[in-house]
Amino acid sequence: MRDIVRLIDDVNGARRSTYGELIKRGEKRKLPVDWPNRFFRRGSYEARGGEADPTDEPDDG
Repeated sequence: MRDIVRLIDDVNGARRSTYGELIKRGEKRKLPVDWPNRFFRRGSYEARGGEADPTDEPDDG
């Protein structure tokens, strides 16, 4: 169980780091504000028109 939690933490850390880098690149190239979000999958609930869980959004730090 601990290995799974560690894996999830590692994956989330990588996702947040990648998101931060995409934000920096997008700002540098004057791309749309939502450009970094296009690299991440949306949950099936949101795809059906539901609201996304705000805790699912990667933060830029």
